[in-house]
Amino acid sequence: AQRGLDLARRLAEAEDSGIDAPTRSLLGHVADKPGAYLAHEFMNAHWSPCFHLDLAAQLAEAKLNFVGSAWLLENFPDLILDAGPRAIAAEFDDPAMLELVKDVCLSRPLRHDVFVRGAMRPGRAQRNAALAELVLGLATPHARRSLEFATPAGKATMNEKVYEPVFARLAEGPATVGELIVIARDREGRENPAELAGILLGTGQAMLMAEPGARMDAPCVRLNAAFFDGRADVPVTDPATLAVPALGGGISLPGLAAFAMLRQHDWLSEATIGQALPRPGPATFRAWSLEAAPEETAENQEKIAGSFERFFEEHAGVLNALGLPC
Repeated sequence: AQRGLDLARRLAEAEDSGIDAPTRSLLGHVADKPGAYLAHEFMNAHWSPCFHLDLAAQLAEAKLNFVGSAWLLENFPDLILDAGPRAIAAEFDDPAMLELVKDVCLSRPLRHDVFVRGAMRPGRAQRNAALAELVLGLATPHARRSLEFATPAGKATMNEKVYEPVFARLAEGPATVGELIVIARDREGRENPAELAGILLGTGQAMLMAEPGARMDAPCVRLNAAFFDGRADVPVTDPATLAVPALGGGISLPGLAAFAMLRQHDWLSEATIGQALPRPGPATFRAWSLEAAPEETAENQEKIAGSFERFFEEHAGVLNALGLPC
């Protein structure tokens, strides 16, 4: 295993080797791993190429049907494939050929397939009605929204006439996809809730709210505190995920931002749930920076305190709307 890795590394370092970026990234990831790790991970009977069509056929025997990719943008061929590959895929009636074309053309190490047991395909009207009931919340400050986003095929740009009013509405607070579709339809005469929700969620600029209005309760605060305490050996700057009842799951934040949220949630108790939290000031930010990074220099602690202040200024409104009180 070690000799094989050494050979792969030499090939990657050679001029004009043709080694692509994902492979170079993988080589960098395993560079400091022992040979036993490499053998365990890659040199086994189960680490072998597997075509999507073959896997889907095997899972069909267990009544599992392919639904799509967990990476939402991968479900929109127009976004992730150039015109040439799309035209070739369109020559075939079998949708599995589209998946094969994706596998050939996209530079990705693994697929992110979702299979469902006994899937029932709704009609277009039924699907749109279900999507219209979903509630979305803005996941990034309105000032930082971006109509342009990266795709495997390069860059894509949202229709400004459709999405700018949608972003403006979400900046006011969570909204159903149905409400957003009405806004988009009024300006463009089109109605595609799957595309609208998929792009907003797939670009990370919106989040699905499973329980809008659900409050951050004391058990959830304790869960987040326990999780963070369990990261004693992890740098405080590493990203962390906090549970949020309104989201029906978690939200990933920069480590220092998550630390600030936990300190802010020290105010929460059974008696104060639902009340507005006091806005922290410079003295509080300095105290937090000393607690978060006691070994840092005074200059660096001032920088950390400043990052806490900027985070609250820019993100407090967004997080409050998502059900994470600030």
